[in-house]
Amino acid sequence: MIFAPCPWKRERTANNGETETDEGIYFRAVHVFGVDQTDGKVLPDVDVPTIDTAADGLLAKLRRVADQRGIAVNFAKLSGGLFGVSKGGSVDVDDTHATGQQAKTLAHELAHETLHKTDRTGLTRSVAELEAESVAYVVCTHFGLDVEVRASRYIALWDGDSKALRASLERIANTARNLIDDIESQASRKAVA
Repeated sequence: MIFAPCPWKRERTANNGETETDEGIYFRAVHVFGVDQTDGKVLPDVDVPTIDTAADGLLAKLRRVADQRGIAVNFAKLSGGLFGVSKGGSVDVDDTHATGQQAKTLAHELAHETLHKTDRTGLTRSVAELEAESVAYVVCTHFGLDVEVRASRYIALWDGDSKALRASLERIANTARNLIDDIESQASRKAVA
């Protein structure tokens, strides 16, 4: 027997007439089997490969965008298998990987900083990861960094599907467009200077 999380959500009308959503979580006892108590094929392991290519130029541009947005970027070895962490005003990126992976991670964390820093209304961790990884995919692909295998598998691990993607598509597109515009405006500023 384990305690299983049971999230709940309830809409109510506030005194001002607006609909508000209350949400929380409770736990209940459920019975499960251990893997060693089951028969059948071994469950597949999902390999989420790291990006092992160089992308020094894109990484430098993303760092400048972070600076322009007032987001501190710290590069260091991270523990627990983390590639990056968004901290609300600063970002940590694991610097033990190739610069292509660091650039993809920084794009992902900048998306978190943009999308999820303040407005977390009704946002689950799965949706937040789907949105951030989708933004990183669009930005990296736009600048020629192939992250398709890693991004698609990462999104799948967070239960990302076409329905969830459609629900967040406008937020993803706007955030990716703004990040791409900020990166490209660096080149036009250098050309003018």
